[in-house]
Amino acid sequence: MEDQSLQEPREAKFRAYEDRELADLEIECKTKTFKVHGSVIREKSEYFSAAFFGGYKESSTKRITLEDDAFLVVRMIRCMYDIDYPDRKIMARPEEIDPHAVLVGSSADDHQSPNDQIMASSDEIGTEESWISRVNTNVEMYALADKYRLTWLKDMAQTKVQSACDVAYKHLGQLIERDYLSPDYSGVNLGTRIEDELLEEIPLVYESTPPTDRGMRNVMIGYVEKNWVRLSKRDKLVDVFSEAPRFGIEMVSAMNPTPLYKGT
Repeated sequence: MEDQSLQEPREAKFRAYEDRELADLEIECKTKTFKVHGSVIREKSEYFSAAFFGGYKESSTKRITLEDDAFLVVRMIRCMYDIDYPDRKIMARPEEIDPHAVLVGSSADDHQSPNDQIMASSDEIGTEESWISRVNTNVEMYALADKYRLTWLKDMAQTKVQSACDVAYKHLGQLIERDYLSPDYSGVNLGTRIEDELLEEIPLVYESTPPTDRGMRNVMIGYVEKNWVRLSKRDKLVDVFSEAPRFGIEMVSAMNPTPLYKGT
């Protein structure tokens, strides 16, 4: 059972997230403005705490403007209130992304109730064609967290991608080629879809993180190394090597500890 001393502050933060009437700061992002509490910002983010309380312009305006995707920013804010973020990404990016966002140029009457908004955000899946990779959402969240130095959020995003790797391996990792190609095995479709998502996001991982940041890179390298015998036969992996040459180099190093070249 969870320690009551930990549960109560978490519940208090959730109530604060549900009721922004006393929120004293604003994070503006494109056409959205999110109301947040200074007490939460101080606790969870050194970056935003410095911006709002460090004597900068934002200290007087109580507002900071970001150029990031509102779809990601609202998930970052949710996590500051100790609420896990939904990682399904709706392709159309509907205007349901936050129950407390103030649409620029709109009135409060335009919004649904908070509960209706949250349900739409987490449950509106539709067909496979109507939403984009969960892995993509988490890779982008990782990059956003790195940008604003939110180590705890990077860990959360990395854990979600690692979980996707584990699910894909559960369904595909132990299969021999005959089973993998058989339509009778029900796990193939799910495993293959997740694996495709993982492979498709490797170039973004290498574009959005510096070489010194090994977290998400090591997750991807670990998955491909673990499944190399099967993945080496997939054209999609060849495409990944073409789009992310550095990944290919690091894969060779991971699978062959002996340096390829020793200088004289």
